[in-house]
Amino acid sequence: MKLRRLRMEMRSLNYQDWLLVCFILGVVGGTAAAHFFGGQTVKAQVLGGMGPGSSVDGAVRQALFWQVLRLRFAQLAVGWLMGLTVYSAVLFGLAAVWGGVTVAVVMSVLTSQKGLLGLPAFLCSMAPQGVCYALAWAVLAMWAGKQEKKIRLAPFGLLLLVGALGTFLEVYASPALYGLWF
Repeated sequence: MKLRRLRMEMRSLNYQDWLLVCFILGVVGGTAAAHFFGGQTVKAQVLGGMGPGSSVDGAVRQALFWQVLRLRFAQLAVGWLMGLTVYSAVLFGLAAVWGGVTVAVVMSVLTSQKGLLGLPAFLCSMAPQGVCYALAWAVLAMWAGKQEKKIRLAPFGLLLLVGALGTFLEVYASPALYGLWF
């Protein structure tokens, strides 16, 4: 009886509520996974390479910028293509779950490393580029939630510029901001 009621409630959700529920499920699952696998294992996997605040020279940072830029452009292109499919609501729900898992795991790792300063460390390491990426994915999710599926090339080009700005902030500004405080 309770399962039937829950199913009826889930059917009455609008698209934005569906994405929020998926994100919250991802956060809960990511937090559980981070605690289940243990702090040291998760730290080694998440922050194993170049973490926030690490110091690298200009040539390495420039190579990293181009590598991250290619990755972010590919991610935005996949999100754009997901929005053109019939299954866009389900695919963006899965993307919201993955985003929630990612946020929860990084937050858990930083909290286990920094204690009470985990939240400020998370905000310093994610805030500059996170604003750009969240804006781009919110626009893609909004397009995916519409009934008519249009190919929007010019606005997608603007989203790529927002992604490029996010990449610049991720590679150059975020480590500097993190280094100021932590």
